[in-house]
Amino acid sequence: MLKCLFIGIHHLVLDEKNRLIFPAVFRKDNPPEVLDGKFIATPHESGYLIFRPEIVVEEYLALIQSRLADQPAKADQFKRHFYANSTTVQLDKLSRLCLPKWIREKLAFEESAERDKVILIGSGSFFELWPEELYLIEDQSLNWLSEMTDQLTGRPNRKPY
Repeated sequence: MLKCLFIGIHHLVLDEKNRLIFPAVFRKDNPPEVLDGKFIATPHESGYLIFRPEIVVEEYLALIQSRLADQPAKADQFKRHFYANSTTVQLDKLSRLCLPKWIREKLAFEESAERDKVILIGSGSFFELWPEELYLIEDQSLNWLSEMTDQLTGRPNRKPY
């Protein structure tokens, strides 16, 4: 099984042609089989996009299938919904991802937001593309995560600066 790794938070700009430059660390951390292939872009109901390398999509769908093994109709419904609402994108020769207009419109930009500011987040075997303002709200809601991490590692609770 081919491994891929997407880590880090990357502040980017979508240009006027809906393109964004793929982060250098993503290119460094992944083999050519991942980078030269297609990515499946799927909108999330919360207003961001999820990108999975095509070579790991079948593994992802097999996991869903196994979790819904006792409900084959739901598993089929999930797979149908996944493919019906996804599109393929590929890196161009300048290491840019170009988003089709209809998938870009799935990003939940605020009316007052600059529509071109986005954040690309590595999530292990896939990555997410968020409108900047939406991600900043999401990020602020994760204070509980730091507290949980502190408890697990035995660190005293941090105090805000």
